[in-house]
Amino acid sequence: MSDEEYRRQESHIFQGTEKGTHRSPSLTPRKEPRQERARLTVEAILTAARELFGKRGYAVVTTNHIAARAGVSIGSLYQYFPNKETILIRLVEDHLHDVNDQIEAALTDFANPAVPFTEALENLFRRSLALHEEDPDFHRMLGAELELPPVLQGAHYRRGQYAERIAIILRGRPDVHCRDYGITAHILSQTLEALSRWLVHSAPTDLDRERFIREAVTMVAGYVSR
Repeated sequence: MSDEEYRRQESHIFQGTEKGTHRSPSLTPRKEPRQERARLTVEAILTAARELFGKRGYAVVTTNHIAARAGVSIGSLYQYFPNKETILIRLVEDHLHDVNDQIEAALTDFANPAVPFTEALENLFRRSLALHEEDPDFHRMLGAELELPPVLQGAHYRRGQYAERIAIILRGRPDVHCRDYGITAHILSQTLEALSRWLVHSAPTDLDRERFIREAVTMVAGYVSR
């Protein structure tokens, strides 16, 4: 896929599956807030849901839990969201929108041939770590795929799109030589994602973080530029 094709598909990435599909009414917010008071209510609901999903997990949290944490009535919550699934969808959409600029910046740096590949790879890894550290509980919940409803396949679809971008970048770098750029890109993106998640969420407290980053980058760079 070319960069131009990627940009054309970007606006369709999160539609539940792939472009051209639409959500059922039960997965669509009931109305958008127009007045300031209504906007504050929706923001309180989303903030409460994000905290509860992150701390307790999506499966056990109910709309009653969310309304109580937000300090609103269950009726007020249902004015805007018909169920907790629509709340999660909104949170993930907002999350993907927020991180998109950071990922785009990381890929732009990664594509710069003036930056040595190992340095570019380390920058990409550190940006991935920063994304996980912004809200570790929510990221941990998103990583627990068995808890999430099938309608959130769009998040995984976007990951595949970024892997395709990385493949394009690898092909254009003179300091990278791969037998299969597509497979290498998927391995690279999944490896960095897994290492970032482990380092933020599961690493021992006494781990030498900087040494781990250097060793991880050396390992991945050795594979990609072999």
